[in-house]
Amino acid sequence: MNFSRHTKNIILIGIANVFMYARNIFLLPILSRTLGVSIYGLWSQLYAMIELLIPLFVLSLPAAATRFLAAETDKHVIKIGFWTSTLVALTSSLIFGLVVLFISVPARGGFGEEMNQIIDLLWILMMLIILSAISNSCINYFRTFERTTVFCLMMLLESFGFIIATMIFISAGWKIMAPLMALIIIKILICLWGIPKIISEIGFCNIDRATLRKYLSYAVPLIPMGVLYWTIQMSDRYLIDFYLSKEDVGRYSATYALGSLIAFIYSPIFAFFTPSVTKLWENNQLDDLRLFICKNIKYPALFSFPIVISAPMWGMPLIKLVAGKAFVTSAALLLTILLGYLALMVGTFFVSILYLTKETKKILWINVATATLNIFLNIALIPHVGILGAGLSTLITFLLQTVIFYLYASRHFTFDFGSISLLKIGVCSFICAGIIKFFTYESFSSLIISSCLGAIVYIFLIYKSGTISRNELLFFFHFLKNDLIKKN
Repeated sequence: MNFSRHTKNIILIGIANVFMYARNIFLLPILSRTLGVSIYGLWSQLYAMIELLIPLFVLSLPAAATRFLAAETDKHVIKIGFWTSTLVALTSSLIFGLVVLFISVPARGGFGEEMNQIIDLLWILMMLIILSAISNSCINYFRTFERTTVFCLMMLLESFGFIIATMIFISAGWKIMAPLMALIIIKILICLWGIPKIISEIGFCNIDRATLRKYLSYAVPLIPMGVLYWTIQMSDRYLIDFYLSKEDVGRYSATYALGSLIAFIYSPIFAFFTPSVTKLWENNQLDDLRLFICKNIKYPALFSFPIVISAPMWGMPLIKLVAGKAFVTSAALLLTILLGYLALMVGTFFVSILYLTKETKKILWINVATATLNIFLNIALIPHVGILGAGLSTLITFLLQTVIFYLYASRHFTFDFGSISLLKIGVCSFICAGIIKFFTYESFSSLIISSCLGAIVYIFLIYKSGTISRNELLFFFHFLKNDLIKKN
């Protein structure tokens, strides 16, 4: 395993991901202050629906393509696999989109005014999903074969392009249509960029039935996963709207956007994680695979642990400064969301083992059980605890899910995930949180100053505790000095 090359990929993806997360930070004040709490809540519901329907409509075929093509070197096999998965995903998206639109017309009378707001915009959501079937396949192609430069540039287009287009449409007075039309434009640009480039590299072909059967046998158990993932992570917005109000949906979504900072930290790791572990598994390089997973658990924990533990100090002041007083909730809600995200990210390492062993049915049933639990917890907690109940239900669900995935994964493949190092990181994070607790946060400058001082203390503690060795520091120093500036 070329760890230096993988590290370079992660750093490049991490740099691009800074701008992807910056998109969410920039859009939060733009949308929240322009649209207001209620319409921002509607936007979060629409985006949640998009997140639900895309993996469902494409039949989880991109996941199958990554699993079977990541270790492939035959260009003909790659061509057949890519175009089979892409064309079938596009066709199914078109069919399901038309069905949803057809059903929504006579069904709208059975919904209230709140739901009719979503149905009025359903046509543009279907257009977005159909475009996403193609654009996501293009992005997935470059991710599968670790084409870091193109992948990063597409991420930057999704971030900067989306911000610029949204601001232009908002200035034209488009309100809720502004971010939706911006997404459509970005999807089209990615398709116009990606498809010609892919055709020039591998050519074009029609759907191969034998390949489709192979892919569907792997992907079919994953199709409900999109619904189950949405149920666990997104359905709480609709239950909050049902039991409370759309304003509470807006406040919860704003806090959730800040909580996604954990996903921001781990996304560079997972960008090429599946293709990399697939290659190691298929080549029977199990010792390298154990070392690879251990490193990928340890290094993001260096950033995620202090953020989670110190969140109660800086979280609400940051939301107040970014979105406004109307969006401020509680430090407890932010902490539960961050912990839930952390559990989800750690669980992803374990579920990857089950993907390697092709036990997609087992993954499906685990998600069925935990998604059902999540719904019952939301119904039980939201009416009594408010939006904090939604955060608690998600945290409990992801913690349980991670434990179950670990127990099943350990039956097939065992590895050391560095308990001692993680414990040291946790202790250093608590000390750092105790220091920044004494600061007040009335402006962005005070947030930046306290964060920098806390980071200096934390880095010193991490080094003195031996969590990061001298050899690791030398590796990163020489890597940054000699490798990163070379052409990818």
